[in-house]
Amino acid sequence: MCLASEEHVSSGYDAVVLSEDHRTRKPEPEIFRLVLTQLGLTADECVFVDDTEQYLPPAADLGFATVHAVERPPPSRKASCASGVPTPPSVSRSSHR
Repeated sequence: MCLASEEHVSSGYDAVVLSEDHRTRKPEPEIFRLVLTQLGLTADECVFVDDTEQYLPPAADLGFATVHAVERPPPSRKASCASGVPTPPSVSRSSHR
């Protein structure tokens, strides 16, 4: 896979690990270890956030704090009109530790 602007994507992050470059992917522990190596951090200094719950336990097993990011269903038309404020996505803290 070739990202249209890989430099643009990586410029906003301290580390970018593409599974295709390392022949490993989530939820394999090696992908998390690669990120830690690139960042020069330990897992207990990091938080892993993902919208796929099955990816959280392997990260937690390595010592990451984990967060399961989920979106709220869209508010009803009546509710959003009443408040005038869009409803942000919610984030629920995972209990995988």
